Amino acid sequence: MDSAGALWGTTENADGENGVVFNLEQSGARWQESVVHRFCRPTCEDGYAPSGGLVADASGRFYGTDQFGGTGDQGIGAGTAFLLSGGSFRTIYEFCAETGCTDGMLPVGTLLVDPGGALFGVTTMGGESGQQGTIFELTP
Repeated sequence: MDSAGALWGTTENADGENGVVFNLEQSGARWQESVVHRFCRPTCEDGYAPSGGLVADASGRFYGTDQFGGTGDQGIGAGTAFLLSGGSFRTIYEFCAETGCTDGMLPVGTLLVDPGGALFGVTTMGGESGQQGTIFELTP
């Protein structure tokens, strides 16, 4: 929820889309939905198939992850982390899809944010031990 009371979220698939970021604003007794960002696939930098909810930092910016996409290895990608601020969308990290990368690939779940603005999350594959996944930290 943002400071104005709007609810924000993601869908992995919506009406043939590759996922969206949306918000819901109350208008009287009803809620109005707005799609804020549509993900494309498969080789788009923004990734696709958001895999968890959004998390807000102390400034009210929202962060999330996609399981797939990004420009990555051969344009396939292994997922991204993104920022939504003031209505603008920006990819802030692309996970490595190449063999031997230690950052992991295919992030899932909702990120956590600490008071200093660092983001924490998990991946389902990759990492130093091969295909076991990682716990990662992204710092501002």
